[in-house]
Amino acid sequence: MKTCIKLLQETKREYMKYIFYILILLGYYRASAQITAPYTSDSPILKCVKNASSNQITIQWDAPSYIGKCFQQYGIYMSKQDKNGPYIKIDSINTSASGSKTIDPQYIGITYFFLINEQSCSNPSNTKILTSDTLDNIVPHEAPVIRKVTVENNIPVLYWNASSNSEVSAYGIYSVSNNYNSPIDTVNGRLSSKYLDTLHNPNDSIAVYKMRSIEFCEDSAGLFSNISPPYNTIMLKLSAEDLCRRAVTLEWNGYNNQTTGVLGYRIDYSTDGGNTFNEKSTLKDTIRKFDFIGLEPQIATCIRIVALLPGGEESWSNLSCIFSKSEIPPDHHYIQNITVRSDHVEIEYMADPKADIGEVALERSSMGDQFTVLNTGISIQGGGSGKPYIIRDYSALTSRTALYYKVSVKDNCSNKYTTLAAKTILLKGKNLGLDNFTEWDSTFIDKDIIIGYDLYRVIGNDTVKINSIKTQGSYNDKGVYANNQFAEACYFIQAEHINTDSSRATVPFISNSNTVCLQPIPQAFVPNAFAPNGHNKIFRPIIIFGTPDNYSLEIFNRMGTIVFESKDINVGWDGKANGQVSAMDSYIYHLKFTGMDGQNYQKSGFVVIVQ
Repeated sequence: MKTCIKLLQETKREYMKYIFYILILLGYYRASAQITAPYTSDSPILKCVKNASSNQITIQWDAPSYIGKCFQQYGIYMSKQDKNGPYIKIDSINTSASGSKTIDPQYIGITYFFLINEQSCSNPSNTKILTSDTLDNIVPHEAPVIRKVTVENNIPVLYWNASSNSEVSAYGIYSVSNNYNSPIDTVNGRLSSKYLDTLHNPNDSIAVYKMRSIEFCEDSAGLFSNISPPYNTIMLKLSAEDLCRRAVTLEWNGYNNQTTGVLGYRIDYSTDGGNTFNEKSTLKDTIRKFDFIGLEPQIATCIRIVALLPGGEESWSNLSCIFSKSEIPPDHHYIQNITVRSDHVEIEYMADPKADIGEVALERSSMGDQFTVLNTGISIQGGGSGKPYIIRDYSALTSRTALYYKVSVKDNCSNKYTTLAAKTILLKGKNLGLDNFTEWDSTFIDKDIIIGYDLYRVIGNDTVKINSIKTQGSYNDKGVYANNQFAEACYFIQAEHINTDSSRATVPFISNSNTVCLQPIPQAFVPNAFAPNGHNKIFRPIIIFGTPDNYSLEIFNRMGTIVFESKDINVGWDGKANGQVSAMDSYIYHLKFTGMDGQNYQKSGFVVIVQ
C-alpha cells in the first residue's frame, strides 16, 4: 500500500514538471510574437515612372501589403543613365499609403528610380532595408526577348522571357498574316511567357510572329514597346512514297533563330501517332532536304523536324504522317531443316506469313562464302498457311563435299531477302579389312542448337544405331565382317537440332547426312617363302571374300617354264616338279580368282623355296 502511494506521488510531480515546461514555452512564443510582429514590413511597390510636362517625372507606387510600426518614410533614389548607379536620394515620402509624386530630376535623359522603406524604432533586433523594383523613364521600352517558336500538338506556340519591368502588364502578338499591322491577340500578365495560336494550321503555311510589351503607365490607352524581330515555325512537307524503296522525301524551311542561330536539325519519327519518338538522323544547319528510307510497311509513320538550339532548346515542325503502302518484307523467315536423301538434298523453308513475297530461289555454296542461285535441277513445292516450302536439289553431289544452302526471296520491287545458311553433314568411310572406319563433320542450321549426332549402320533390312556423340567425330566399326561374312554395310548420320526462337516450333528436327556404303575388298594373302621338307610344306595363297570360281594358280621357274598349275582353291604347290623336289630358288607365281563381289582379281609375285 505504501509503495502504491509513493508511486502516485512521483507520477504527480513528473506531470506538474511537464506542465511547467509547456507554460514557459507558451510564454516565450507570445513574448516573441509581441516583439517581432509589429516591426515586420514589406517593400513598397513601384508601379510607374512616366515623363510629365516641363522635364518633370511622375512616380507612382502602392503601399506594401503590411506596414510595421517601425515605418519612418519612403526614400526616393535616382540614377542618371546607368541602372547600376550610383544612386542619390532626391526626396522622401512620410506617409506609408499608396501615392504619387512629381519631381524635377534636374536632368534631361534616361533616369532610373527605386524606393526604400526606411524604418527606425527601438527594437533591439536589426530592421531590414527593403527596396522596390527599379524602373526608368525610357519610352518606348525594349522589345520582349522571344525564346523560340515551335509547334506542339499541331498548334504553333510562342515562348518568350517574361519582362522584369513591373510597368508591363500585357503582350501584343503580331503575325505576318496581317503584315504585323495590329496584334492578332493580347496576352495579359507581366509574368506570362507562352502563347498558343489555335487559329493557325502549321500544315498549311509557315507562321511568323513578332511581339511588343504593353504598359499603361505612360498612356492609359496602352503604350507599346519596340517590336521584336520575327520568329517563324518550321513547316515540313512530304513527297509521295517510293514504294520500292519504302522512302519519302522530306523538305522544310529553315528556322530563323535571331539571337544565337541554329546548331543543326534532327529528324524524329513516331509509329504510335506521336506519343513516342525515335531519332532517324542529325543534319547540318544548312540542310533542307532528306530522304527518309525504311518506312515500316502498312502502318503510319509520323515525322517532325527539330531545330537544335543553344542551351538544349528545340523548335519542332508540324507533325506530318504518311501511311506506307509498301509491301511487308520477310522479317522472320528461315531454313527449318536440311537433310540428305538418296538422290537429293531436301530443304524445309519457312516463309514469313506476314510478308509479301514473289520469287523463291535456292542458293548453294561448297565453301560457305560465295553462293550461287540454282536455276536447274531443283524443285520447289508447298508453302503457305504456316507450312514449309519443300525445296529439293537433285544436282547435289553429297558424297564429295559438304554443301551450304540459303533461301532467297524477292518482292515485287525485286528487293532480295536471304535467310541464314544451313549446311549438310558430310560422312566419309573406308573399309579396313574386317572393319569399317567412318568420320563426319558438323552441321549448322540457322541458329539452332545441335543436340547430338547418331551413327547408324544398315545391313540388309537391319538398321542399328552404333554410336552417339555430341560433336563431329569418327568411329571404327570393328569386326563387322568376321567369319568371312561378305555383305554391304551402309552408314548415315542423324543430327538432332532444336531452335532457340520461342516464336517457332520447338520440336526437335532430324538432319540426315549422305549415306556411305562399304563392303569388304576380296584379298589374297600370299607367303613369300616355304620349305617343302620343313614345317611349312605347302605353298597356298589364303583368299578372303573370294570364291572358287575361276581360280587359277601358276608357278614358273627362272626360265619361264611352268612347274605347277592348280584350278582348285584348296590345292597348293608342294615344291615338286615332275615328281622331284625343285631346287632352292626364287619362283614366280601368278594368281587369279573371283571375289564375292563378282569382280576378277589377279596377283603376281615371287616365292622362295628354302630348306
